[in-house]
Amino acid sequence: MTGSRTRIRWHRPLLGQGLQDIITAIEGHSDREAAIVGHALVESALESAVKFHLVEGFDSRMLKPGGVLGSFYPKLAIAHAFAIIPTDFKKDLDIINDIRNKFAHSVDQITFDTKSDSLDIPKECGTLTLHETYNTVLSWIGATIEELDPRMQESREGIWLTDASGAVGAIAAFTKDEIQTNKGRYITCVKLSWIILESLSIQRSSKCPSEKTLHDSNT
Repeated sequence: MTGSRTRIRWHRPLLGQGLQDIITAIEGHSDREAAIVGHALVESALESAVKFHLVEGFDSRMLKPGGVLGSFYPKLAIAHAFAIIPTDFKKDLDIINDIRNKFAHSVDQITFDTKSDSLDIPKECGTLTLHETYNTVLSWIGATIEELDPRMQESREGIWLTDASGAVGAIAAFTKDEIQTNKGRYITCVKLSWIILESLSIQRSSKCPSEKTLHDSNT
């Protein structure tokens, strides 16, 4: 992973309740639900990251179903092509997308442990690496976990979120124990993907200029 972005001064906590909501949304559900809902949450954050880097006043129809960026892969491709995300991170997002599609399009009852001649979910989960590389990705975009949200703390066991009462460690963003299962590794990488992509959607005050600003600067 080469190069890095200029370190950004983060203007607001990015995670907090949002991370707590994503944890609730994908944990404790069936494998199919976890795969599909987790992917949907990642796609929503990916779209926010892409929108942040578009000129203000862009044609929003491009992000709607049927638009040029209306599905997951075009959003991912443009995010990588415009250096919004690094290559290693794109690879994990590609895998998350592929796993989701297998769950969404299979008529059979499959799980994260399903392995057959035509399907090998455990193998794909085993190729996810974001639980090991997330700090490198964050460094590339110019941030640390604590800078993204002071309510988050990192330890050797994982990442922890302060709850509403202020108790640090009451909620686990992820733990090292989670990645021991295929489902746990997928969910962990979904949560970490969401954290990283949300970090790319900071306040508009420091984003790309509007078309009017560009016009004014050229006159």
